[in-house]
Amino acid sequence: RRHMLEELTRPADTAAERAAFAQELVDRTDDGRVKLYLIRQALACRNAHATLFTDGDYKLLESRGPLAEHVLAFGRVAKGALALTIVPRLLARRGVEQLPLGKSYWGDETRVLAPPEAGPWLVNPLTGERLTVDHGALLLAEVFMSFPVALLVNEA
Repeated sequence: RRHMLEELTRPADTAAERAAFAQELVDRTDDGRVKLYLIRQALACRNAHATLFTDGDYKLLESRGPLAEHVLAFGRVAKGALALTIVPRLLARRGVEQLPLGKSYWGDETRVLAPPEAGPWLVNPLTGERLTVDHGALLLAEVFMSFPVALLVNEA
């Protein structure tokens, strides 16, 4: 595991490669690297925003659209700083075998409503992707473009 963690470090720390690397890990789930990567990136984000995660207010976020029941979203907010966690849920109910990624899975209508503290855009430390908050909402097809879990932070 230590060796696998070392192999994840360089691509995980290079924003230009991070989305492609995350997608590669999702495509190869047989070696456990995707789980290790998720844990590594989430802990790094938590360490970088320690006050937010220890003192921030918890907010359950609303989802809307045809697949709204298939997502869980919540956030932490403190003094203008924000971290959102968005994860798919109840996917077996859909009876679809494909990974929950991109527009082909989520369509262009299912959204998560972002709190006002989100601002105009958020960054996903798991993929390095910068996401636009459009009219107070995040389109799930964009949130889950490269990775089936999202952790989004603002740069406050």
